[in-house]
Amino acid sequence: MAISWRDELAVDAGVIDDDHKHLIEIVNQFTDLVAGSFQRQALLAVARELWEYTHVHFQREEELQRRVQYPFLVAHKHEHEDLMRRLEMILDELYDAGSIHRMQTIGRELAELLKRWLVDHIIHSDRRMRPYVEQMRQHAAQMNRLKKIARPPQTRPAPTRSGPAAAVRSR
Repeated sequence: MAISWRDELAVDAGVIDDDHKHLIEIVNQFTDLVAGSFQRQALLAVARELWEYTHVHFQREEELQRRVQYPFLVAHKHEHEDLMRRLEMILDELYDAGSIHRMQTIGRELAELLKRWLVDHIIHSDRRMRPYVEQMRQHAAQMNRLKKIARPPQTRPAPTRSGPAAAVRSR
């Protein structure tokens, strides 16, 4: 089942919400690919976009928190780091899966993790930023809106311990 944007997910009616809406689109696209007409290259391309967009969004969100001296920044950053570690491990498994069946299994597990984590994180962690929204807006005005990150589907990061992250960091 797809994630639908709803008022309870709103944080700032600005860049954070825009980022979250696009993350939801990517997660839904990934979920649809896993559940529907499974195409290996398309799934890997969306998985990479998911990792990259999530990574950039977390950096932006944490930068806004730093600028307004958000008191829960350290704990919030740990939540982000935990998800990125889990995401890297699962994406490495997905890239290295030898069979379509194994990819589908890993893909389903990842889709469920992301749907649960994203909604729970927004509701229970990101919404705690609401009292700081006005301050954040001043800093967010200097940030560009994120656009969809397009990557060629045949691009696969070099296999390393940090999987998809290595290709992003090496740019």
